[in-house]
Amino acid sequence: MAATKATLLCIDDHQNSLSGWALFLQHVGYSVLSAANPDEGLQLFATNPIDAVVLDYSMPDLDGGRVAAAMKRIKPSVPIVMFTAHPHLPKGASRFVDSTVVKGQPPQVLLDRIEQLLASADQGGKAQP
Repeated sequence: MAATKATLLCIDDHQNSLSGWALFLQHVGYSVLSAANPDEGLQLFATNPIDAVVLDYSMPDLDGGRVAAAMKRIKPSVPIVMFTAHPHLPKGASRFVDSTVVKGQPPQVLLDRIEQLLASADQGGKAQP
């Protein structure tokens, strides 16, 4: 269970994946905002207090790397976990993310990364990818 009610933003263009992760993260104690496309995600990110982001890489029109870059310009201290089916992202795509998780790994892997990043952010540092 999450120690505090941190607010996470999940962005994924696949509704089933988005719903599943949101339910999982809510079940373990997080408050979750969801966006089904990059534009909606950027709007929520800019207008809400967000503690961390779970961001899909492969989305139409605007890939996760470009979304992460835009987010870091808005709120550079908010950690971003890139969730991807690609084990090796293009170099520029991972430049603005704090960690990556490959789809298909157990949910606990994503949860551990989020908790690491939040703990590191609380201490003013950066967790390892």
